[in-house]
Amino acid sequence: MRETWMDALRGIAMLLVVLFHAGTGVAYFGDFYPRGIEVFNEIVEPYRMPTLMFLSGMLLYKSLNKRATVYFSGKARKIAWPYFLWSMVGLALAGDLAASYILRIAYNPAETHLWYLWFLLIFYTAAWVLRKVPSIAIALVALAASQFLPEAFRLEKAAFLFAFFMLGSYYSQHRQHINAWVNKPLTITLAVVAAALASYASVEGLKVVYEPLYALGVVGMIAIAMNLVPRIRRGRTRSALEFLGRNSIVLYIVHLFAIRAAGTVMARVDLTNPYLQYPIFVAIGLVSGLAFILLTIRWPRTGLLFAWPTKRERIPTQE
Repeated sequence: MRETWMDALRGIAMLLVVLFHAGTGVAYFGDFYPRGIEVFNEIVEPYRMPTLMFLSGMLLYKSLNKRATVYFSGKARKIAWPYFLWSMVGLALAGDLAASYILRIAYNPAETHLWYLWFLLIFYTAAWVLRKVPSIAIALVALAASQFLPEAFRLEKAAFLFAFFMLGSYYSQHRQHINAWVNKPLTITLAVVAAALASYASVEGLKVVYEPLYALGVVGMIAIAMNLVPRIRRGRTRSALEFLGRNSIVLYIVHLFAIRAAGTVMARVDLTNPYLQYPIFVAIGLVSGLAFILLTIRWPRTGLLFAWPTKRERIPTQE
């Protein structure tokens, strides 16, 4: 049975990604970067991507039970294909279709925002190779390694996020025991304190994101979210969050392209007031993602933009 709270939490994390990129749009295209927007993004910045990786890791354990051909073909269809296709779109829009940039897609996606998909490909491959090793051991080693690895090729970030990817897998295997401990009032109190300290340090300008020193704060925030999100009442808000979570890859891929295009247009018409830009960027990021989601639902063949179809899906339907 699908755990809908995971979709809702993924939807919340994706909304925070859109808000973050709307802020970076203002910082790039606006007259100045309002401190209120900056502080909000600094408060939530340590948690967005680790939470998404944790949720992906929660699905890893069952996925590893598949045959290797099924396992890797699924990752190629649903991750490698959209990563390559939309990386090419990003390079084309930037006018960077030189062979050197295209080749770099394979080892360093520096020219686009699609590094998250690149990491997922690496993480799923590493998880398969290390499937006999306890996931908690892998997570701890990766977390420790992130302290010493350089930022070149995003190695520091990769190790930190891989730790949370494997923590998600560990949680899915031992959730009953972990939940019994996590749901205690003292644990939740400590989680709130750890998360608050991490956010405070981020606002104060300390390096918090992808830093092992603040990993407990990230774990704390995930624990808080896992307690609160399932309690969101059934209704339009919860349904909308679950919908975004189920289609998060579409929103993730599309929204920043739309924000950048809107920023370019605004700059040309001299609309550079950040208090006008920010809500426009947020709206365009969400609407563009929603438009593509609805497009793939209305015309399923357009799903090719975000996942290579299976043989069965490629068989023409009978009219």
